[in-house]
Amino acid sequence: MKTFSKLTLASVSVLALLTLAACGNPKDKTDSSSSAPSSSKVTKESSSTDSNASVKVNKDGSTEVSDGNDNSAKTNGNNTVEANDSEGNSETVGQDVSVEVNSQDGTNVKVGSDGTVSIGN
Repeated sequence: MKTFSKLTLASVSVLALLTLAACGNPKDKTDSSSSAPSSSKVTKESSSTDSNASVKVNKDGSTEVSDGNDNSAKTNGNNTVEANDSEGNSETVGQDVSVEVNSQDGTNVKVGSDGTVSIGN
């Protein structure tokens, strides 16, 4: 259950970034052909281990978030979100608002855009 909440948190974070990018100030928009993609890198230092987290927001609307420990989330310009963790679990939220969660233990959950739910191995 911890992993699912990590995936959910990652997806929500990426969706928030995507929403902010889509609703940003129109005066801030630039011609993407004249400028390179922008990115930021965040480094976290810890007494037990070092971890490199990163956030990358591209001019085409795609984003990439990683915690440096094989947990990541990606969006692309058409509002699709993919999240993966270091334990082999993944989650995809499609442009049509369909959701697919695949657990490394073989449990899969799909929610279609029409609201149908499928749970299976």
